[in-house]
Formats: sequence, C-alpha cells, structure tokens
Amino acid sequence: MNIYQPYTYLIGWSDLNTWYYGVRYSKYAKPSDLWVTYFTSSKYVKLFRKKHGEPNVIQIRKIFDDKHKAILWEQKVLKRIDVQHDKRFLNVKNDTTKTPIIGPNSGSFKKGHKTWNKNLDIKSLLDEEARKKFGRKFTDEEKHNLSVKNKKIFGTIERREQARQKTLDQFNDSVKKEYHKSKCVSHKDKIWINDGLKNKRIKEKDLINFSGWMRGRLIPKEKIELMINNRVTLRDKTTGRFLKHDKKGD
Repeated sequence: MNIYQPYTYLIGWSDLNTWYYGVRYSKYAKPSDLWVTYFTSSKYVKLFRKKHGEPNVIQIRKIFDDKHKAILWEQKVLKRIDVQHDKRFLNVKNDTTKTPIIGPNSGSFKKGHKTWNKNLDIKSLLDEEARKKFGRKFTDEEKHNLSVKNKKIFGTIERREQARQKTLDQFNDSVKKEYHKSKCVSHKDKIWINDGLKNKRIKEKDLINFSGWMRGRLIPKEKIELMINNRVTLRDKTTGRFLKHDKKGD
C-alpha cells in the first residue's frame, strides 16, 4: 500500500559546506524514497552530485499529511535561512516551488518570484568534455542568413503586421482549435513504447500486453547525434532525451 506523505528534507556535502533544502509533494511522495528513487528536482544538485559524488548528509526534516502544508513549511525555512543570498546553499531562490494561496476565491497557486541565480554557473559544474557540448556558437554565415531571413519576414511595419495577423487568424481558427483539441484528448494518459525498431503509443494500463516492448520513444542514432551537437540542452547519448532538469519542486 502506497502511503502518501509529503515531506521536507536536507541534503549536504559537509566537507564542502554545500547544502540543499527541498520539499517532496508529488502523489508518489514518501520519506523512504529519498535518495533511493528520488534524488531532488534541482538541476544544480544533479550537476553538483555528478561532479562531487553522493552527499554524506541525507535527512528527512519534517513529514506532513497535506502538500500545501509541506510547501508552506519549505517556504518558511528557505526565507528564514535566506538561501538565495547564502552561497552555502544550492537553492537559487527563497521560493523554489509553487506557493499556495490560502483564501477565498484566490485560485490554487501563484507563481514564485523571479529567480536569483547567485552566480551558480551550470558550466562550472560540468567536466571539460560535457562543457564543450553546452551551447553552440553560430558561425558568421549562419548569423548573416538568420538576419536576412528575419528582415525578409519582419523588415517593415507592414510585414510585421501581416505576420501578426496571420498568427491571430490561426489562433482564432475554430477548425484548427477543434482539431488540436481532439488530438490532445486522443493521446491523454498514453505513453510511448518501442520494440527496438518501431514506436507505438498506448495507454499505460495496456503495457502488460506488450511483452518485449520498452518504455520510451525510439529515436534514430543519427538524429540523436544531430541533437547532441546542435542543441544547447544536454541529451542522453543512448535515448536522445533531454537530461532531466526538473524545474520546480516535486
């Protein structure tokens, strides 16, 4: 039986005096998962862990019966420490998750404050080989071609207005809206699977009927190499997927 228990936690590298305070509140949350199947949602923690190894401090700080209480407690602790100005912490701001609004007719959540990056440079956490793939500079020829293309499309007020109107017409097209809606609904609760040669999209509950198939969408090797070389975000060499950098508290 899966017991839902949101919680806050602290991990740290005591010899480096580097810490991270977070909250886990997804529907799968339970304290026994910390650093077993759940390793925080912070990209800075993941990169720091890759460079310096596993933390020697892993603590459950507080357990809750409600995710809103857990989130509010995390906010309280982060603000009390003022982590966004404390270079000992890998947290980049005092509001790292969605903050619940408690009050009538207030909606469910409000967005946190603008990120304070504390000069935490992701590149500094990467090894030399990985750093080479972190971003790509455009050649002078590519820059020129982009400039010519943009000037051709948006070079005058009339052209900019035409492009704007075209976008508005597409957005307000009821037929396209209904088509998009039907496509979204048809793939709801579906996952990609592959057998090493081809892809298929099925409902997760039907996965048991596909013996020998694996989760995930198969991407050709040459396309993976192209994505790795041309995209800023790092990708897994085997699957072509983005290296998972969850944005917000989970």
